[in-house]
Amino acid sequence: MATPKLDMLCLDFIKRVPDRLRNEFNPGKGTLPDGNFIRAEVIIDYVNRGMMDLFNFYWNAVEGNSKKFISIFPELVKVTGNVSLIQGNYIIDQPYKDFFKVIGAVTASGNKFIKVKDEHLYTIYLSGEYAEYTANTDNLVIIQVNKMLAVFPQNFTGQIKIHYIRSPLDPYTGGYLIQNGSEDSPFMEHWHKQIIDYAYFRYLQETYQTS
Repeated sequence: MATPKLDMLCLDFIKRVPDRLRNEFNPGKGTLPDGNFIRAEVIIDYVNRGMMDLFNFYWNAVEGNSKKFISIFPELVKVTGNVSLIQGNYIIDQPYKDFFKVIGAVTASGNKFIKVKDEHLYTIYLSGEYAEYTANTDNLVIIQVNKMLAVFPQNFTGQIKIHYIRSPLDPYTGGYLIQNGSEDSPFMEHWHKQIIDYAYFRYLQETYQTS
């Protein structure tokens, strides 16, 4: 596969250090070679952490407001295929291990929207003891609890599609992106400089060059 955006980030980072790759390399074409001083795997690690730092900075800046976050990073919105529920729940798994935050859901047929509720309401909906917090098949609710999505009523058995904010992680492993792998950087290119700023700052911190 090819990861041209991730490759370009790696090239920009190695220039900032500064270092040079030992062999000629064109983004999107093959495996990143080592630098003269920094191994390829270390370069990729810094770039991945730079992407996570960018993500976390803005998530904290908007204080966890999904709508504000999406307005900054519309490219980080994804939709799953049809997923099946087990006893009303879906445990997030590949190919959605880049899942960060649920922002919406619909039934597989697309004819019913599912309302997203905050995590602190999970036990209240689960108890079924409060009329104002009781869901039914015409008024479905979805709540994210860590890596589980619970749909109420829990006896709902249909398939659903989930809209979510993705993190810059591999959707199959939940780990960092792999250079020349199957998943490229999800960020639009105008974020590249800021990603490299974060990556380079980490590099300076870890090589004691901040003074």
